[in-house]
Amino acid sequence: MVSTVNLLNNELFQVVLLTILMALLAVFSARQAAMARMAALQKTQEKIYVIEVCGDNERKREFKEGDYVGKIVGECEGGKKAIIKAIYVETPKIEKKSKGGGLFKI
Repeated sequence: MVSTVNLLNNELFQVVLLTILMALLAVFSARQAAMARMAALQKTQEKIYVIEVCGDNERKREFKEGDYVGKIVGECEGGKKAIIKAIYVETPKIEKKSKGGGLFKI
């Protein structure tokens, strides 16, 4: 009877240990997938641009610290003042992967 109880305890211990290991594996796999998604999102960073206007001419350039709409940024032809007209964000387009399809594409 003692050996049967030890055998049952040993099997129960193995089942519990295996269950815990499988749960840890699932948690770490989910965490790794989330980190991979975050890394992919960080690669597609948004950029901030400024539109400068001087008369009928517009020029696009990257945002610099201190820029604001209405700021006079210099002079251009004819003594006119170049002014920041707009500030906006461009987000790179992310190509969507097609779902399914298997090995062969039709």
